[in-house]
This record gives sequence, structure tokens and C-alpha cells, in this order.
Amino acid sequence: MELNGLTLHYHPQEHFIEGKFSGVAIFETGLQAMQLIIAAIEKYDCPYVFVDVTETLSMSTTSENFEFGTNLMDLGLSDDRYRWSIYYKTDPHIYEFLYDLAKMQGINYLYIDKDKASAMKWLMQEKKA
Repeated sequence: MELNGLTLHYHPQEHFIEGKFSGVAIFETGLQAMQLIIAAIEKYDCPYVFVDVTETLSMSTTSENFEFGTNLMDLGLSDDRYRWSIYYKTDPHIYEFLYDLAKMQGINYLYIDKDKASAMKWLMQEKKA
């Protein structure tokens, strides 16, 4: 399965998967992207994922974005076997909601930041923990 706008690359020396998604963030593409990322996690036996969504846009209403974010949590972002670091610039209402939702649920293996260096640093620290 492929998804337009999603690229995935495994970095064997650093042992992490880097993804970049550009396109419209809707449930269907989110589901497909999550399935492809989890397939890469299993293929490379690598639970460390850095996702760049700086070029992802949502045309949804706020309530639809909240539903989308909740669905992403159910699809794999709330799985404690994985470590997710998400770098974003646009659509803060989606990503800040995800981060707040994760914190409210006590999830400490999902990090979301507007600063790429901080997002990558967090992921690399998780590998050493």
C-alpha cells in the first residue's frame, strides 16, 4: 500500500523511522498513514518514529479535528510500545489537541513540537531511556 504525500525512511545507524506527510489531514489518509507507519515499525523492528507534518493541512471543523485526533490516538499513537515525535507548523488545533489529550491520559511516549530540533532531541533521548 502506498499513500500520496507520505514518505518513510528507516535510519539504521540512528535506529529510527522518519516520516513526512504532506497533504490533507482527514480520517482516511490518517488511517492509511498510520497503517503504513506501523508496518514500517514492524518491518524494521523499530519503535522510534519522527513524523514531519509541517506541510499537512486540515480543512475540517474544530469538532472534526478533535474526532480525527482521537481516532489517531486509537490507531496507534496511544500504544506504549512506540515512541512518537511529531514536528508541526500548521494546524496547531489538531496537534496541540493531540498533545493535550496524551498528557491528560498520562501518555509520555508522544511528543509534539513546533521546533524540529526539540522534537528530534526528545526522540533521541527516548532511545537512551
